[in-house]
Amino acid sequence: MAKADSTFLFRLRQLASQIWITVSAFSLLSVLTALCAIALGPLIPEDLAFQLGADAVETVLKIVATSMLTVATFSLGIMANAISGAADGATPRASALMLEDRVSQTALATFLGAFVFALVGIIALQVGVYGNGGRIILLGMTILVIVLIYTAFIRWVNRLRTFGRIPDTLEQIEKAASDALERRLELPFLGCHMLDEVPDTARAHPIFAANTGFVQHIDVTELQCVAEKHDLRLYIQRGPGRFTSKARPLAYADKPLEAETVEAITCCFTVGAMRTFRQDPQFGMIVLAETASRALSPAVNDPGTAIDVLRRALRVLSAWDAPVTVRPRQDRLWMPPVGADAMLQDLLRPIARDGAALVEVHHVLQSLLRDLTEISPAIWGHAALAESKEALARAEAALMLDADKQELRAQQARITSASLVPSKVFM
Repeated sequence: MAKADSTFLFRLRQLASQIWITVSAFSLLSVLTALCAIALGPLIPEDLAFQLGADAVETVLKIVATSMLTVATFSLGIMANAISGAADGATPRASALMLEDRVSQTALATFLGAFVFALVGIIALQVGVYGNGGRIILLGMTILVIVLIYTAFIRWVNRLRTFGRIPDTLEQIEKAASDALERRLELPFLGCHMLDEVPDTARAHPIFAANTGFVQHIDVTELQCVAEKHDLRLYIQRGPGRFTSKARPLAYADKPLEAETVEAITCCFTVGAMRTFRQDPQFGMIVLAETASRALSPAVNDPGTAIDVLRRALRVLSAWDAPVTVRPRQDRLWMPPVGADAMLQDLLRPIARDGAALVEVHHVLQSLLRDLTEISPAIWGHAALAESKEALARAEAALMLDADKQELRAQQARITSASLVPSKVFM
């Protein structure tokens, strides 16, 4: 069974996804590689070093240093333009995914690392720390670095065919949303009990965050340990993705708490300025909806992208095709649920509103709801019927042609007949 990430692991993942970490790691490795030639030099016989022409290494390093600085600067400019284009064409919330692109990070890190390697090698050669054996080791390492540069460059050129374009941006959003939903399905309610309602006895003991922002991550394992240590029951009020402030409690406890206990509890919540995908499946739906809304704006007028968003969303949501099995590991914690109705509302309401006058968009929207209902009426039936009625009302208010309205009514009627379970489902 899946296990929730600890706060340390969550922050480590965030740190590892930053581009400066990859660049710094490659640069440090390049420095160590260049200096290793000093230690390995005595292992090479002097006559072999002479025969192989060890003096040629300085010329090669100067070529690498000159070219790699130019290529790295050029690549950084391309990456910045692509990220800006993704923010303008899709949504600013997609920029974080573009910055985490591994091919781009690796290419930039390889180019800068090669530049640093060549620079350190040239400086060491000028100082005279290499003997003839060290020079031949450095030449061998330089050839290896050139192979790495070539490989990274080919991958980077291939990546530039799609990087920053709308289909590529949507693919990254779809993957992030799909991964978040699958993680939640593997660990419903993050391993806690489902919170129906906070008991009146607990409302007298609220726990507030020290900062204002979005809950990015909850370390439920550590939170369970705190609850066991102090014999508590904690009713989490602000789940991942929810906004919290000093007026909105993170959680409630079933008894009064000492200040240090409150601090231990709040340390299990990571609060930041932006929402993140990892524990927040609803955020993926919101980002997809924002992309579709921008495509439907009068300035862009691209209903095809909105339709593409709906089809991608169907692929994501289709993974939730069976009721979740709840086996709470954290028996002292209660977590607010994520409902099928909330997922569909976050995705479809903006699209139905901004595409109200476009019958082709509403046709695909109603088809999505019908497909979800047929995949699993027990999960999607209630939510799909509610969203279908709302979307149809928006379309009827905006469409001019009766034939278009009749077509959508017929689709909505099929959803009504398939929605057999009048109940809400959560995870």
